[in-house]
Amino acid sequence: PLHLPLPGKAWLLREPGSLMFFLRMELPILQDGRLLGSLTATMPLPAVSVFAAGSVDRHVGSAFVVCARSNAGTSCLPDRARFEAAGATKDADPMSMALRGAKGLAAARGPDGRAWMTAYAPVGETGLAFILQKPERVLFAPLIDTARNVMLALPALVLLGLALLRWQLRPMVRRLHDSEQRLRSAFDYSGMGMVLFARDGRIREANAALTDMLGFSVRELRALPSVLDLLHQEDRPQGTWSVADIFSDFPSAYCAQRRYRRKAGDYIWVRLHVSPVFNEQGQVDQAVAFVQDVSELLAKSDALRRQHGFLQAVLDNMTDGVVACDENGRLHYMNHAAELQQGRPMRPVEPPEWGQVHALRHTDMRPVALEDLPLWRALHGEVVVGAELQAVSDQGDTRKLQISSHPLRDPNGVFLGAVAIARDLTQIRLAQERLRWLAYHDALTGLPNRNQLFERIEQAGARVAHRASHVALFFLEVNRFKSINDTLGHAFGDQLLVEVGARLRAALHDTELLAHVGGDEFV
Repeated sequence: PLHLPLPGKAWLLREPGSLMFFLRMELPILQDGRLLGSLTATMPLPAVSVFAAGSVDRHVGSAFVVCARSNAGTSCLPDRARFEAAGATKDADPMSMALRGAKGLAAARGPDGRAWMTAYAPVGETGLAFILQKPERVLFAPLIDTARNVMLALPALVLLGLALLRWQLRPMVRRLHDSEQRLRSAFDYSGMGMVLFARDGRIREANAALTDMLGFSVRELRALPSVLDLLHQEDRPQGTWSVADIFSDFPSAYCAQRRYRRKAGDYIWVRLHVSPVFNEQGQVDQAVAFVQDVSELLAKSDALRRQHGFLQAVLDNMTDGVVACDENGRLHYMNHAAELQQGRPMRPVEPPEWGQVHALRHTDMRPVALEDLPLWRALHGEVVVGAELQAVSDQGDTRKLQISSHPLRDPNGVFLGAVAIARDLTQIRLAQERLRWLAYHDALTGLPNRNQLFERIEQAGARVAHRASHVALFFLEVNRFKSINDTLGHAFGDQLLVEVGARLRAALHDTELLAHVGGDEFV
Protein backbone atom coordinates (compact mmCIF):
# COMPACT_ATOMS: atom_id res chain seq x y z
CA PRO A 1 0.00 0.00 0.00
CA LEU A 2 1.06 3.60 -0.74
CA HIS A 3 0.27 6.82 1.09
CA LEU A 4 -1.54 9.51 -0.95
CA PRO A 5 -2.33 13.10 0.00
CA LEU A 6 -5.89 12.51 -1.28
CA PRO A 7 -9.00 10.71 0.03
CA GLY A 8 -8.56 7.25 -1.40
CA LYS A 9 -6.27 4.20 -1.57
CA ALA A 10 -3.27 3.18 -3.75
CA TRP A 11 -1.29 -0.04 -4.12
CA LEU A 12 2.00 -0.87 -5.90
CA LEU A 13 1.62 -4.31 -7.51
CA ARG A 14 4.08 -6.71 -9.16
CA GLU A 15 3.18 -9.59 -11.40
CA PRO A 16 4.40 -12.83 -9.79
CA GLY A 17 7.38 -14.41 -11.54
CA SER A 18 8.27 -11.32 -13.62
CA LEU A 19 9.37 -7.74 -13.27
CA MET A 20 6.09 -6.22 -14.53
CA PHE A 21 4.98 -3.50 -12.08
CA PHE A 22 1.52 -1.89 -11.79
CA LEU A 23 -0.01 1.04 -9.91
CA ARG A 24 -3.62 0.63 -8.73
CA MET A 25 -5.61 3.61 -7.33
CA GLU A 26 -9.18 3.75 -5.92
CA LEU A 27 -10.73 7.22 -5.41
CA PRO A 28 -14.21 7.99 -3.98
CA ILE A 29 -16.78 10.05 -5.94
CA LEU A 30 -18.66 12.37 -3.58
CA GLN A 31 -21.52 14.84 -4.04
CA ASP A 32 -22.61 17.05 -1.13
CA GLY A 33 -20.96 14.63 1.28
CA ARG A 34 -22.82 11.63 -0.17
CA LEU A 35 -20.91 8.67 -1.65
CA LEU A 36 -22.06 8.15 -5.23
CA GLY A 37 -19.43 5.56 -6.24
CA SER A 38 -15.70 5.08 -6.74
CA LEU A 39 -13.15 5.32 -9.55
CA THR A 40 -10.55 2.53 -9.83
CA ALA A 41 -7.56 2.75 -12.23
CA THR A 42 -4.80 0.16 -12.76
CA MET A 43 -1.79 1.25 -14.91
CA PRO A 44 1.29 -0.82 -15.99
CA LEU A 45 4.76 0.56 -15.15
CA PRO A 46 7.41 -0.09 -17.92
CA ALA A 47 10.34 -0.36 -15.53
CA VAL A 48 12.52 -3.46 -15.69
CA SER A 49 10.36 -5.45 -18.05
CA VAL A 50 12.26 -4.17 -21.07
CA PHE A 51 15.55 -5.61 -20.10
CA ALA A 52 17.59 -6.91 -23.03
CA ALA A 53 20.08 -4.70 -24.85
CA GLY A 54 17.93 -1.61 -24.74
CA SER A 55 17.99 -1.73 -20.92
CA VAL A 56 21.71 -0.90 -20.83
CA ASP A 57 21.35 1.83 -23.46
CA ARG A 58 18.50 3.62 -21.67
CA HIS A 59 19.87 3.39 -18.14
CA VAL A 60 23.36 4.46 -17.37
CA GLY A 61 25.03 2.19 -14.85
CA SER A 62 23.03 -0.95 -15.69
CA ALA A 63 24.87 -4.20 -16.44
CA PHE A 64 23.62 -6.89 -18.79
CA VAL A 65 25.74 -10.09 -19.02
CA VAL A 66 25.32 -13.32 -20.97
CA CYS A 67 27.28 -16.26 -19.60
CA ALA A 68 28.05 -19.84 -20.75
CA ARG A 69 29.90 -22.85 -19.45
CA SER A 70 33.06 -24.09 -21.25
CA ASN A 71 35.96 -26.47 -20.64
CA ALA A 72 37.89 -23.64 -19.19
CA GLY A 73 35.08 -22.83 -16.76
CA THR A 74 32.58 -20.00 -17.17
CA SER A 75 32.89 -17.16 -19.57
CA CYS A 76 30.73 -14.02 -19.67
CA LEU A 77 30.29 -11.12 -21.96
CA PRO A 78 30.96 -8.50 -20.86
CA ASP A 79 33.15 -9.08 -17.82
CA ARG A 80 31.52 -10.62 -14.75
CA ALA A 81 33.71 -8.81 -12.25
CA ARG A 82 30.83 -6.57 -11.13
CA PHE A 83 28.79 -9.56 -10.09
CA GLU A 84 31.57 -11.13 -8.14
CA ALA A 85 31.97 -7.90 -6.30
CA ALA A 86 28.33 -8.00 -5.25
CA GLY A 87 29.18 -10.16 -2.19
CA ALA A 88 27.67 -13.50 -3.23
CA THR A 89 29.41 -16.88 -2.74
CA LYS A 90 30.65 -18.76 -5.78
CA ASP A 91 27.96 -21.46 -5.69
CA ALA A 92 25.11 -19.13 -4.80
CA ASP A 93 25.83 -16.17 -7.02
CA PRO A 94 23.17 -15.28 -9.63
CA MET A 95 25.28 -16.43 -12.59
CA SER A 96 25.87 -19.92 -11.19
CA MET A 97 22.19 -20.31 -10.29
CA ALA A 98 21.08 -19.18 -13.75
CA LEU A 99 23.45 -21.65 -15.45
CA ARG A 100 21.95 -24.42 -13.31
CA GLY A 101 18.53 -23.55 -14.73
CA ALA A 102 17.29 -21.37 -11.90
CA LYS A 103 15.79 -17.96 -12.30
CA GLY A 104 14.99 -15.21 -9.86
CA LEU A 105 16.01 -11.94 -8.28
CA ALA A 106 18.68 -11.16 -5.75
CA ALA A 107 19.60 -8.05 -3.84
CA ALA A 108 23.11 -7.18 -2.79
CA ARG A 109 25.28 -4.21 -2.01
CA GLY A 110 28.17 -3.55 -4.41
CA PRO A 111 31.76 -2.43 -3.68
CA ASP A 112 30.66 1.18 -4.15
CA GLY A 113 28.13 0.80 -1.34
CA ARG A 114 25.09 1.15 -3.60
CA ALA A 115 22.19 -1.27 -3.49
CA TRP A 116 21.80 -3.39 -6.60
CA MET A 117 19.00 -5.57 -7.88
CA THR A 118 20.07 -8.63 -9.90
CA ALA A 119 17.75 -10.62 -12.22
CA TYR A 120 18.97 -13.99 -13.52
CA ALA A 121 17.45 -16.68 -15.77
CA PRO A 122 18.53 -19.38 -18.22
CA VAL A 123 18.02 -18.82 -21.96
CA GLY A 124 15.87 -21.83 -22.82
CA GLU A 125 17.89 -25.04 -23.50
CA THR A 126 20.87 -23.22 -25.05
CA GLY A 127 23.07 -23.50 -21.99
CA LEU A 128 23.27 -19.77 -21.80
CA ALA A 129 22.15 -17.56 -18.93
CA PHE A 130 21.61 -13.84 -18.65
CA ILE A 131 21.97 -11.58 -15.72
CA LEU A 132 20.63 -8.03 -15.50
CA GLN A 133 21.90 -5.89 -12.69
CA LYS A 134 20.68 -2.42 -12.01
CA PRO A 135 21.01 0.00 -9.19
CA GLU A 136 17.80 0.20 -7.23
CA ARG A 137 17.69 3.95 -7.77
CA VAL A 138 17.77 3.48 -11.55
CA LEU A 139 15.41 0.51 -11.38
CA PHE A 140 12.61 2.36 -9.61
CA ALA A 141 13.05 5.65 -11.46
CA PRO A 142 10.26 4.83 -14.00
CA LEU A 143 7.95 3.85 -11.16
CA ILE A 144 8.62 7.11 -9.37
CA ASP A 145 8.18 9.06 -12.60
CA THR A 146 4.94 7.23 -13.37
CA ALA A 147 3.61 7.83 -9.86
CA ARG A 148 4.53 11.49 -10.14
CA ASN A 149 2.73 11.74 -13.48
CA VAL A 150 -0.30 9.93 -12.09
CA MET A 151 -0.42 12.27 -9.13
CA LEU A 152 -0.32 15.22 -11.49
CA ALA A 153 -3.06 13.73 -13.65
CA LEU A 154 -5.17 12.58 -10.71
CA PRO A 155 -7.29 15.76 -10.33
CA ALA A 156 -8.04 15.72 -14.04
CA LEU A 157 -9.01 12.04 -13.86
CA VAL A 158 -11.27 12.70 -10.87
CA LEU A 159 -12.95 15.63 -12.62
CA LEU A 160 -13.35 13.55 -15.75
CA GLY A 161 -14.90 10.71 -13.71
CA LEU A 162 -17.25 13.10 -11.97
CA ALA A 163 -18.30 14.64 -15.28
CA LEU A 164 -18.88 11.18 -16.75
CA LEU A 165 -20.83 10.12 -13.69
CA ARG A 166 -22.95 13.27 -13.81
CA TRP A 167 -23.65 12.73 -17.49
CA GLN A 168 -24.72 9.15 -16.79
CA LEU A 169 -26.79 10.07 -13.73
CA ARG A 170 -28.54 13.06 -15.30
CA PRO A 171 -31.44 11.06 -16.88
CA MET A 172 -31.88 9.09 -13.66
CA VAL A 173 -31.89 12.25 -11.56
CA ARG A 174 -34.39 13.83 -13.94
CA ARG A 175 -36.67 10.79 -13.71
CA LEU A 176 -36.36 10.77 -9.93
CA HIS A 177 -37.18 14.46 -9.84
CA ASP A 178 -40.20 14.00 -12.08
CA SER A 179 -41.37 11.04 -10.02
CA GLU A 180 -40.96 13.04 -6.82
CA GLN A 181 -42.93 15.92 -8.29
CA ARG A 182 -45.75 13.60 -9.34
CA LEU A 183 -45.84 12.05 -5.89
CA ARG A 184 -45.82 15.46 -4.29
CA SER A 185 -48.66 16.63 -6.55
CA ALA A 186 -50.65 13.49 -5.78
CA PHE A 187 -50.00 14.02 -2.06
CA ASP A 188 -50.86 17.74 -2.01
CA TYR A 189 -53.86 17.71 -4.35
CA SER A 190 -55.43 14.40 -3.45
CA GLY A 191 -59.08 14.63 -2.51
CA MET A 192 -58.44 12.15 0.31
CA GLY A 193 -56.65 13.19 3.48
CA MET A 194 -53.10 11.82 3.80
CA VAL A 195 -50.74 11.94 6.78
CA LEU A 196 -47.15 10.64 7.08
CA PHE A 197 -45.98 9.78 10.60
CA ALA A 198 -42.79 8.32 12.09
CA ARG A 199 -42.15 5.35 14.36
CA ASP A 200 -42.55 7.57 17.44
CA GLY A 201 -45.99 8.69 16.20
CA ARG A 202 -44.86 12.21 15.24
CA ILE A 203 -46.58 13.63 12.18
CA ARG A 204 -44.09 14.57 9.44
CA GLU A 205 -46.35 15.55 6.56
CA ALA A 206 -50.07 16.21 6.03
CA ASN A 207 -51.80 17.28 2.83
CA ALA A 208 -54.34 20.03 2.30
CA ALA A 209 -57.29 17.63 2.25
CA LEU A 210 -56.51 16.52 5.81
CA THR A 211 -55.99 20.05 7.13
CA ASP A 212 -59.28 21.15 5.57
CA MET A 213 -61.00 18.10 7.05
CA LEU A 214 -59.73 18.63 10.63
CA GLY A 215 -59.18 22.39 10.69
CA PHE A 216 -55.55 22.09 11.91
CA SER A 217 -52.61 23.59 10.03
CA VAL A 218 -49.64 21.41 9.05
CA ARG A 219 -47.53 23.11 11.75
CA GLU A 220 -50.16 22.38 14.39
CA LEU A 221 -50.33 18.74 13.33
CA ARG A 222 -46.54 18.41 13.49
CA ALA A 223 -46.59 19.89 16.99
CA LEU A 224 -48.84 17.08 18.29
CA PRO A 225 -47.01 14.51 20.47
CA SER A 226 -48.42 11.68 18.39
CA VAL A 227 -50.87 10.98 15.63
CA LEU A 228 -52.81 9.00 18.25
CA ASP A 229 -53.76 12.33 19.91
CA LEU A 230 -56.26 12.83 17.09
CA LEU A 231 -58.21 9.71 18.13
CA HIS A 232 -61.22 9.64 20.39
CA GLN A 233 -60.39 8.43 23.88
CA GLU A 234 -62.36 5.21 23.38
CA ASP A 235 -60.52 4.47 20.11
CA ARG A 236 -56.96 4.98 21.41
CA PRO A 237 -56.29 1.49 22.85
CA GLN A 238 -57.13 -0.16 19.54
CA GLY A 239 -55.31 2.58 17.61
CA THR A 240 -52.17 2.15 19.72
CA TRP A 241 -52.15 -1.58 19.06
CA SER A 242 -52.60 -1.04 15.30
CA VAL A 243 -49.76 1.52 15.07
CA ALA A 244 -47.43 -0.77 17.04
CA ASP A 245 -48.24 -3.59 14.61
CA ILE A 246 -47.28 -1.38 11.63
CA PHE A 247 -43.75 -0.94 13.03
CA SER A 248 -43.32 -4.56 14.16
CA ASP A 249 -40.99 -7.14 12.58
CA PHE A 250 -43.83 -8.33 10.36
CA PRO A 251 -45.64 -5.14 9.34
CA SER A 252 -48.87 -5.23 7.38
CA ALA A 253 -51.38 -2.64 6.20
CA TYR A 254 -54.72 -2.36 7.95
CA CYS A 255 -58.07 -0.63 7.53
CA ALA A 256 -60.15 0.73 10.38
CA GLN A 257 -62.97 3.11 11.21
CA ARG A 258 -62.13 5.63 13.93
CA ARG A 259 -63.23 8.95 15.37
CA TYR A 260 -60.86 11.88 14.67
CA ARG A 261 -60.82 15.10 16.67
CA ARG A 262 -61.31 18.36 14.81
CA LYS A 263 -59.77 21.65 15.91
CA ALA A 264 -63.26 22.86 16.88
CA GLY A 265 -63.37 20.07 19.50
CA ASP A 266 -65.97 17.85 17.86
CA TYR A 267 -65.29 14.40 16.42
CA ILE A 268 -65.91 13.01 12.96
CA TRP A 269 -65.96 9.41 11.80
CA VAL A 270 -63.13 8.58 9.38
CA ARG A 271 -62.13 5.47 7.48
CA LEU A 272 -58.38 4.79 7.70
CA HIS A 273 -56.10 2.79 5.42
CA VAL A 274 -52.61 2.68 6.96
CA SER A 275 -49.58 1.23 5.11
CA PRO A 276 -45.91 0.87 6.15
CA VAL A 277 -43.17 2.80 4.29
CA PHE A 278 -39.84 0.94 3.93
CA ASN A 279 -36.42 2.62 3.82
CA GLU A 280 -33.32 1.56 1.83
CA GLN A 281 -32.47 -1.11 4.41
CA GLY A 282 -35.93 -2.66 4.16
CA GLN A 283 -36.99 -1.39 7.57
CA VAL A 284 -40.19 0.49 8.40
CA ASP A 285 -39.30 3.95 9.67
CA GLN A 286 -42.58 5.67 8.86
CA ALA A 287 -46.16 4.97 7.77
CA VAL A 288 -48.74 6.70 5.60
CA ALA A 289 -52.43 6.90 6.49
CA PHE A 290 -55.17 7.65 3.99
CA VAL A 291 -58.07 9.36 5.80
CA GLN A 292 -61.61 9.58 4.42
CA ASP A 293 -64.40 11.49 6.18
CA VAL A 294 -67.35 9.08 6.38
CA SER A 295 -69.49 11.02 8.87
CA GLU A 296 -72.02 12.05 6.24
CA LEU A 297 -71.95 8.58 4.70
CA LEU A 298 -72.60 6.99 8.09
CA ALA A 299 -75.38 9.48 8.79
CA LYS A 300 -77.03 8.62 5.48
CA SER A 301 -76.51 4.94 6.14
CA ASP A 302 -78.05 5.31 9.59
CA ALA A 303 -80.98 7.26 8.13
CA LEU A 304 -81.41 4.60 5.48
CA ARG A 305 -81.26 1.88 8.12
CA ARG A 306 -83.86 3.68 10.20
CA GLN A 307 -86.07 4.13 7.14
CA HIS A 308 -85.65 0.46 6.29
CA GLY A 309 -86.52 -0.49 9.86
CA PHE A 310 -89.54 1.81 9.77
CA LEU A 311 -90.82 0.34 6.52
CA GLN A 312 -90.12 -3.17 7.79
CA ALA A 313 -92.12 -2.43 10.95
CA VAL A 314 -94.98 -1.02 8.86
CA LEU A 315 -95.03 -4.09 6.62
CA ASP A 316 -94.74 -6.52 9.51
CA ASN A 317 -97.64 -4.87 11.32
CA MET A 318 -99.91 -5.06 8.29
CA THR A 319 -102.67 -7.65 8.41
CA ASP A 320 -102.26 -8.20 4.66
CA GLY A 321 -99.48 -10.49 3.50
CA VAL A 322 -96.87 -8.99 1.16
CA VAL A 323 -94.66 -11.12 -1.11
CA ALA A 324 -92.14 -9.56 -3.55
CA CYS A 325 -89.58 -10.77 -6.10
CA ASP A 326 -86.86 -9.02 -8.10
CA GLU A 327 -86.73 -8.55 -11.85
CA ASN A 328 -85.24 -12.05 -12.26
CA GLY A 329 -88.07 -13.69 -10.34
CA ARG A 330 -86.01 -14.42 -7.23
CA LEU A 331 -88.33 -14.34 -4.23
CA HIS A 332 -86.73 -11.81 -1.86
CA TYR A 333 -89.33 -10.60 0.61
CA MET A 334 -92.26 -11.91 2.61
CA ASN A 335 -93.65 -10.00 5.59
CA HIS A 336 -94.79 -11.56 8.85
CA ALA A 337 -98.46 -11.72 7.80
CA ALA A 338 -97.51 -13.57 4.59
CA GLU A 339 -95.46 -16.08 6.59
CA LEU A 340 -98.48 -16.71 8.81
CA GLN A 341 -100.72 -17.10 5.77
CA GLN A 342 -98.32 -19.57 4.12
CA GLY A 343 -97.55 -21.36 7.39
CA ARG A 344 -93.79 -21.48 6.64
CA PRO A 345 -90.83 -19.07 7.07
CA MET A 346 -89.49 -16.97 4.23
CA ARG A 347 -86.25 -17.77 2.42
CA PRO A 348 -84.96 -16.51 -0.97
CA VAL A 349 -85.87 -18.94 -3.76
CA GLU A 350 -85.86 -18.97 -7.55
CA PRO A 351 -89.15 -19.25 -9.55
CA PRO A 352 -89.00 -23.07 -9.95
CA GLU A 353 -88.88 -23.33 -6.14
CA TRP A 354 -91.64 -20.82 -5.37
CA GLY A 355 -93.90 -23.68 -4.35
CA GLN A 356 -91.67 -24.36 -1.33
CA VAL A 357 -92.62 -21.04 0.31
CA HIS A 358 -95.45 -19.64 -1.84
CA ALA A 359 -97.80 -22.52 -2.65
CA LEU A 360 -101.44 -21.68 -3.49
CA ARG A 361 -104.55 -23.68 -4.35
CA HIS A 362 -107.81 -22.94 -6.11
CA THR A 363 -111.05 -22.86 -4.10
CA ASP A 364 -111.61 -26.49 -5.10
CA MET A 365 -108.13 -27.31 -3.63
CA ARG A 366 -106.46 -27.86 -7.02
CA PRO A 367 -102.79 -26.64 -6.99
CA VAL A 368 -102.23 -23.35 -8.83
CA ALA A 369 -99.69 -23.68 -11.64
CA LEU A 370 -96.63 -21.37 -11.59
CA GLU A 371 -97.80 -19.38 -14.62
CA ASP A 372 -101.21 -18.81 -12.94
CA LEU A 373 -99.82 -17.41 -9.70
CA PRO A 374 -100.69 -13.71 -9.34
CA LEU A 375 -97.05 -12.83 -8.51
CA TRP A 376 -95.80 -14.61 -11.64
CA ARG A 377 -98.38 -12.85 -13.78
CA ALA A 378 -97.35 -9.48 -12.32
CA LEU A 379 -93.68 -10.36 -12.99
CA HIS A 380 -94.66 -10.60 -16.66
CA GLY A 381 -96.42 -7.22 -16.68
CA GLU A 382 -100.00 -8.19 -15.79
CA VAL A 383 -102.03 -6.51 -13.06
CA VAL A 384 -104.15 -8.96 -11.02
CA VAL A 385 -106.96 -7.72 -8.78
CA GLY A 386 -108.97 -9.75 -6.24
CA ALA A 387 -108.05 -13.31 -7.18
CA GLU A 388 -109.48 -15.68 -4.53
CA LEU A 389 -107.18 -18.60 -3.75
CA GLN A 390 -106.28 -20.74 -0.77
CA ALA A 391 -102.99 -21.39 1.05
CA VAL A 392 -102.42 -24.70 2.83
CA SER A 393 -99.65 -24.82 5.48
CA ASP A 394 -97.42 -27.78 6.22
CA GLN A 395 -99.64 -28.43 9.25
CA GLY A 396 -102.74 -28.69 7.02
CA ASP A 397 -104.30 -25.32 7.98
CA THR A 398 -106.20 -23.68 5.13
CA ARG A 399 -106.38 -19.91 4.67
CA LYS A 400 -108.73 -18.23 2.21
CA LEU A 401 -106.90 -15.35 0.47
CA GLN A 402 -107.84 -12.50 -1.84
CA ILE A 403 -104.69 -11.62 -3.83
CA SER A 404 -103.82 -8.59 -5.94
CA SER A 405 -100.44 -8.22 -7.67
CA HIS A 406 -98.66 -5.46 -9.57
CA PRO A 407 -95.37 -4.97 -11.47
CA LEU A 408 -92.81 -2.76 -9.64
CA ARG A 409 -91.05 0.15 -11.37
CA ASP A 410 -88.88 2.98 -10.09
CA PRO A 411 -89.65 6.68 -10.79
CA ASN A 412 -87.73 6.40 -14.08
CA GLY A 413 -89.83 3.47 -15.23
CA VAL A 414 -87.10 0.86 -14.76
CA PHE A 415 -88.59 -2.54 -14.02
CA LEU A 416 -87.68 -3.77 -10.52
CA GLY A 417 -89.81 -6.87 -10.03
CA ALA A 418 -93.32 -7.63 -8.76
CA VAL A 419 -95.35 -7.62 -5.55
CA ALA A 420 -98.40 -9.56 -4.45
CA ILE A 421 -100.66 -8.46 -1.59
CA ALA A 422 -102.86 -11.11 0.01
CA ARG A 423 -105.78 -10.29 2.30
CA ASP A 424 -106.80 -13.11 4.61
CA LEU A 425 -110.53 -13.68 4.11
CA THR A 426 -110.70 -16.83 6.21
CA GLN A 427 -112.59 -15.28 9.12
CA ILE A 428 -114.69 -13.14 6.81
CA ARG A 429 -115.73 -16.14 4.77
CA LEU A 430 -116.45 -18.13 7.91
CA ALA A 431 -118.55 -15.27 9.26
CA GLN A 432 -120.40 -15.01 5.96
CA GLU A 433 -121.05 -18.72 5.96
CA ARG A 434 -122.18 -18.46 9.56
CA LEU A 435 -124.59 -15.63 8.71
CA ARG A 436 -125.94 -17.57 5.78
CA TRP A 437 -126.41 -20.59 7.99
CA LEU A 438 -128.10 -18.53 10.75
CA ALA A 439 -130.46 -17.06 8.20
CA TYR A 440 -131.97 -20.52 7.65
CA HIS A 441 -131.22 -22.32 10.92
CA ASP A 442 -132.06 -22.04 14.58
CA ALA A 443 -128.96 -21.12 16.57
CA LEU A 444 -129.98 -23.19 19.62
CA THR A 445 -131.01 -26.51 18.09
CA GLY A 446 -129.26 -26.28 14.70
CA LEU A 447 -132.59 -27.15 13.03
CA PRO A 448 -134.06 -25.23 10.08
CA ASN A 449 -135.79 -22.05 11.27
CA ARG A 450 -138.94 -20.31 10.22
CA ASN A 451 -137.32 -18.83 7.01
CA GLN A 452 -136.21 -22.19 5.69
CA LEU A 453 -139.57 -23.71 6.68
CA PHE A 454 -141.49 -21.17 4.63
CA GLU A 455 -139.20 -21.68 1.58
CA ARG A 456 -139.60 -25.44 1.84
CA ILE A 457 -143.39 -25.08 2.12
CA GLU A 458 -143.40 -22.96 -1.04
CA GLN A 459 -141.26 -25.52 -2.83
CA ALA A 460 -143.49 -28.35 -1.63
CA GLY A 461 -146.61 -26.44 -2.72
CA ALA A 462 -145.13 -26.01 -6.19
CA ARG A 463 -144.38 -29.72 -6.39
CA VAL A 464 -147.94 -30.55 -5.25
CA ALA A 465 -149.44 -28.32 -7.92
CA HIS A 466 -147.20 -29.80 -10.55
CA ARG A 467 -147.44 -33.46 -9.56
CA ALA A 468 -150.86 -33.55 -7.82
CA SER A 469 -149.26 -34.98 -4.67
CA HIS A 470 -149.83 -34.23 -0.98
CA VAL A 471 -147.88 -32.47 1.81
CA ALA A 472 -148.25 -33.24 5.52
CA LEU A 473 -147.53 -30.67 8.25
CA PHE A 474 -147.20 -31.51 11.93
CA PHE A 475 -147.24 -28.78 14.59
CA LEU A 476 -145.73 -29.87 17.92
CA GLU A 477 -145.00 -28.13 21.21
CA VAL A 478 -143.54 -29.28 24.52
CA ASN A 479 -146.09 -29.63 27.33
CA ARG A 480 -145.53 -27.61 30.50
CA PHE A 481 -142.36 -26.07 29.01
CA LYS A 482 -142.98 -22.78 30.85
CA SER A 483 -143.16 -24.58 34.16
CA ILE A 484 -139.87 -26.37 33.39
CA ASN A 485 -138.19 -23.04 32.63
CA ASP A 486 -139.57 -21.46 35.77
CA THR A 487 -138.62 -24.30 38.10
CA LEU A 488 -135.36 -25.68 36.57
CA GLY A 489 -134.09 -22.57 34.76
CA HIS A 490 -133.75 -21.44 31.15
CA ALA A 491 -130.49 -23.27 30.65
CA PHE A 492 -132.18 -26.56 31.44
CA GLY A 493 -135.05 -25.55 29.17
CA ASP A 494 -132.62 -24.91 26.30
CA GLN A 495 -131.03 -28.33 26.81
CA LEU A 496 -134.53 -29.87 26.74
CA LEU A 497 -135.32 -28.17 23.41
CA VAL A 498 -132.03 -29.40 21.91
CA GLU A 499 -132.71 -32.96 23.06
CA VAL A 500 -136.33 -32.90 21.81
CA GLY A 501 -135.15 -31.62 18.41
CA ALA A 502 -132.46 -34.31 18.15
CA ARG A 503 -134.91 -37.10 19.01
CA LEU A 504 -137.54 -35.84 16.61
CA ARG A 505 -134.95 -35.48 13.80
CA ALA A 506 -133.73 -39.00 14.40
CA ALA A 507 -137.27 -40.31 13.85
CA LEU A 508 -137.60 -38.69 10.38
CA HIS A 509 -136.41 -39.71 6.94
CA ASP A 510 -133.91 -37.68 4.90
CA THR A 511 -136.68 -36.31 2.69
CA GLU A 512 -138.60 -34.98 5.73
CA LEU A 513 -137.98 -31.58 7.35
CA LEU A 514 -138.06 -30.68 11.05
CA ALA A 515 -138.04 -26.97 11.90
CA HIS A 516 -137.85 -25.14 15.22
CA VAL A 517 -140.01 -22.09 14.68
CA GLY A 518 -139.65 -20.54 18.15
CA GLY A 519 -140.18 -21.24 21.87
CA ASP A 520 -141.25 -24.83 22.37
CA GLU A 521 -142.82 -25.11 18.88
CA PHE A 522 -141.62 -27.56 16.21
CA VAL A 523 -143.05 -28.15 12.70
